[in-house]
Amino acid sequence: VSAVQQARDAGILVIALDTPLNPIDAADSTFATDNFEAGRLIGQYAAARLGDEAANAVVGFLDLNESQPTVDVLRNQGFMTGFGIDTADVNVI
Repeated sequence: VSAVQQARDAGILVIALDTPLNPIDAADSTFATDNFEAGRLIGQYAAARLGDEAANAVVGFLDLNESQPTVDVLRNQGFMTGFGIDTADVNVI
């Protein structure tokens, strides 16, 4: 039994912060940014600021955690979607 489940079994309200638990209903609530949408908006903004030069842009991501936490995957893939870059697989950085 996980620590989260032990807390819930003890009557403690469990709220996930920033990254939803897996499964999402393991917590009573989640307080987080929609990281995909945030990335998408940032990507749209960057592309708009670059204008016609967006087609020539070289985009690089510095992701330091090899485990690919969902917050990173969602933010990166959202950015690529907003910028107009093919994500190939939205579940992988």
